[in-house]
Amino acid sequence: MDAGGRPSKRSRSNSQRSDKNQQEDNEVVYPVEEKQTTSLHAHDKSSFDNRIFCCLVISPPGRGLRDFRSIPQLLEAFRDAIKAHRSLLIDGKILHRDISENNTSITDPGEADGFAGTLIELDLAKELGSGPSGARHRTSTMQFMAIEVLLSISHTYRHDLESFFYVLLWLCARHGWDFVQNPKGRPQGSMFTGWYTGSYKEIANKKLGNMDKSKGKGLEVIMEEFPPLFDCVKPLCKVIRDVLFPYRDGLFTGTPKDAEVLYGPIIEAFDNTISDIVVRGLWIGRSCLHCSSAHLRSSSRFKVL
Repeated sequence: MDAGGRPSKRSRSNSQRSDKNQQEDNEVVYPVEEKQTTSLHAHDKSSFDNRIFCCLVISPPGRGLRDFRSIPQLLEAFRDAIKAHRSLLIDGKILHRDISENNTSITDPGEADGFAGTLIELDLAKELGSGPSGARHRTSTMQFMAIEVLLSISHTYRHDLESFFYVLLWLCARHGWDFVQNPKGRPQGSMFTGWYTGSYKEIANKKLGNMDKSKGKGLEVIMEEFPPLFDCVKPLCKVIRDVLFPYRDGLFTGTPKDAEVLYGPIIEAFDNTISDIVVRGLWIGRSCLHCSSAHLRSSSRFKVL
């Protein structure tokens, strides 16, 4: 420390080198897709489609995400919904484009071919290679909308994965308190308010700031709204953040050409966390002990920063 109580030049230099090393560990090293802007219409009387409302009445495919009965069940539902999204994209050549807490369901593995989660509501989905969608507005739910979609960049599979991440953070912070049956412990104010108030550009900037990797900032502040029971999910959130937001002149929000660059490590991170909680006995009744960040780091291609 110098006489003014500030870090010395040497300590500041060491800190800067440490930050630089962390960035180098998480830099973009894969080919990325070229960004394309959307052709959204201005809002006037001609901006609205003459759509027909139809209802298909079927048996429910499962329960809503907010009705999870354990943290492992919630994470398994997310993991399998992401697997379903990958299959829809790779095998079906269809992009969902509207990932939200209401469009992902918890399913019974015994009745759903072993899957604990699935996707529903494909009314905003788009077939790949079919040209412009013709959408007159941004697709997705505001609080879960990806940063680039908010900035009028054409929707990609990476944006849906980013939306999955926002849904996970939202559920832990918003509905986690209902799950622990302690609504009075919920924080009075919430950083999540910024995810659905203001202009598209303002919301995009707030979300980008919330993904900051600096200690005590960004994502760490967001996760302070989790109930203590959900501490075991925080290492997973850090891994997903690092997968989705590597460095390239700042946090990178672009889309890799190879989809498995993102799907693989994200699904692997869910598997590792579920293994930590269940196999290592970290889930006991309604108690969840802290997961092993070291286990996640050693098993994933991305480091927890």
